[in-house]
Amino acid sequence: MNPNIKHSMRLLLLSLILSACDNQMPATNCLSEAAYKTVSQSIIDAVEKKTSDEKYTNTGEFIFDKAKIRALLDQLQITVESVRTTQADPNSTKKFCSAVLKVTIPTNMLADADQAKKLENKPNISQDSRTLDIENNINVFTKKDFEYNVQPTDDGKELYIESEKTIWVELLHDITRSALLKPILEVQQAVQAQKNAQEKQVIETLKQEVEASKLEVEKLSALQEKQEADRLKRELIVKQSVISSAETATSTHQEQTKANHECENASKTIFSCLTGKGKLIEVCDSGQTIDYSFGKSKTKPEIVVHAPRDKASTTQWQGIGRYMSFSVEIPNGNTTYSVYWSVDRNSDQHPIEAGVNVEVNKKLTATVNCADENSIVQNIEGINLRPTE
Repeated sequence: MNPNIKHSMRLLLLSLILSACDNQMPATNCLSEAAYKTVSQSIIDAVEKKTSDEKYTNTGEFIFDKAKIRALLDQLQITVESVRTTQADPNSTKKFCSAVLKVTIPTNMLADADQAKKLENKPNISQDSRTLDIENNINVFTKKDFEYNVQPTDDGKELYIESEKTIWVELLHDITRSALLKPILEVQQAVQAQKNAQEKQVIETLKQEVEASKLEVEKLSALQEKQEADRLKRELIVKQSVISSAETATSTHQEQTKANHECENASKTIFSCLTGKGKLIEVCDSGQTIDYSFGKSKTKPEIVVHAPRDKASTTQWQGIGRYMSFSVEIPNGNTTYSVYWSVDRNSDQHPIEAGVNVEVNKKLTATVNCADENSIVQNIEGINLRPTE
């Protein structure tokens, strides 16, 4: 065989062998494209798992849809630059590498993440990156001296990568999570704003009701004060009318009964009036006794009673009711003479009723009324006697 043909066949065979080896074993060095892709993918996979594993604490349901997570992560651009081999062991296939790792985030995704952080009252993404010692320039995040190592698997078909990716996973997870949370937080904010508005409206309504209640109370109080004033005015009119009637009656009575059975000089007239038949009803306060008499004027009384003061009693008006009434009770054995005086407060004419009720064994046996209001003298009000039981 021609030597040139043999040499050409050997080169062709060697080329086929080397080609087969290239298809089976990736390049084992820090600068290989496979190393770059593996570093990037390992970070993306870790962020995806961390984000997709988040659940609601109250229901246990997953918060984020995996498809949405993947769609966001696919927009990230991860590049490895300025790569250098920091250590290579001739007895090992492992290579130790250092590089500058850059991640470019879409501006709209970064804006959504910052808006969500604002809604949560948390520091923005730029502040978080500085905390993690990752440089930030607008939407590009950079970490110098990013270290990783490269080593082929035993079968030589894949590369095994180890890297310090923790801080990148934390940052990119924060960005992804916040961007996905933005619409959820905006809905919650809108719901809360509506709830706050409703609560504010309820509070305003309650305030208005309270103010209205205050006005009603003030109106009621004013009405009650007016009613009380009117009541006092009516009572004053009644008393003035009674006083006027009493003064007139006293004057008339003094003229008509000057020679009648008047109380003695040392006694005080508690009550006196003339009946329809011209008889005189009279009660006198003699100090030790309360004296009652009944009979024709200018003649000897038909009935005279001298009751010890501690045996006599009185009933005084208590300030309520239509009728303002007073009475004095004079006992005589099993008989009691109840001399009374009463006026109707509600009637415009304020009519007066007066006279004596006679009770025997506590049963009413007779009533004699005064006939002429002008003849009535009444000083029962405020008399110092024990209350009638």
